Amino acid sequence: MSLRHIIEQEIREHGPIPFSRYMELCLYHPELGYYSRNAEQFGKAGDFYTSSDVHAVFGRLLARQFEEIWRALGSPAEIEILELGPGRGLFAQDVLAWSEKKFPEFFHALHYSLAERSPKLRTQLTRMVSCLQSRRMPPKTTCLSA
Repeated sequence: MSLRHIIEQEIREHGPIPFSRYMELCLYHPELGYYSRNAEQFGKAGDFYTSSDVHAVFGRLLARQFEEIWRALGSPAEIEILELGPGRGLFAQDVLAWSEKKFPEFFHALHYSLAERSPKLRTQLTRMVSCLQSRRMPPKTTCLSA
């Protein structure tokens, strides 16, 4: 069954659906959604080519800003960054690596959370987080279901 047929069937059975439901099906359907397919979505060969694909400088700049905000808040013992829709986690890797290198006090206070709705991407991110933790990244880096 195609995604189109699934959407049509849902409309026949339940009546009109909001745009948010339509997009949910298009993006996250377990077998047919955009983020469930096996095609490469990210990088030069994919549909998305973000600043994190090009260079780590964007993550480094934001790490500096996050550290500055942390200091403006009085350098609390813990601070959380929640990244929504982190894709492959490149931005998180850049922020964490630069924070560890340049801002160690901030780095040790940091709890970095990745909220990803796609089960496939969440699995990839969980592996990436495990790898980061094995490299002494903060044990408080987590991958959440959105």
